[in-house]
Amino acid sequence: MRTVFVLALVGLAACTSSNVERVGREYPPRDADWPIAVYASAQAPHEVVTLSYVEAGRPRGREIARIRVKESMFTTNWDRSIREAQAQARKLGGDAIYVGPGGRFGAATSARSDLTVTVFRYD
Repeated sequence: MRTVFVLALVGLAACTSSNVERVGREYPPRDADWPIAVYASAQAPHEVVTLSYVEAGRPRGREIARIRVKESMFTTNWDRSIREAQAQARKLGGDAIYVGPGGRFGAATSARSDLTVTVFRYD
């Protein structure tokens, strides 16, 4: 019984979702292995800014969408949140994401994290 409970908690801890708002022109999706560059603003969570693959500054190109990535329950995994944003960016035809404000909220039993991301297309 204890094992089942632990597995259930692990499943709940890994809940990542995203909301997408398109802005401007729509593009066809990118291939599943299309590289999506990651940039971070000064308002991005410190844990995101310090990741080795994250570049400082704003990407070039046109803004095509905004994404709000949310994680709920006991853990925040910024890599997982960024991978979710990159997957959404590919579906939207993007080339880069720009990570803006975000953070952790709530008590341990109802904690969540939100990340604000903008998708860019190089033209």
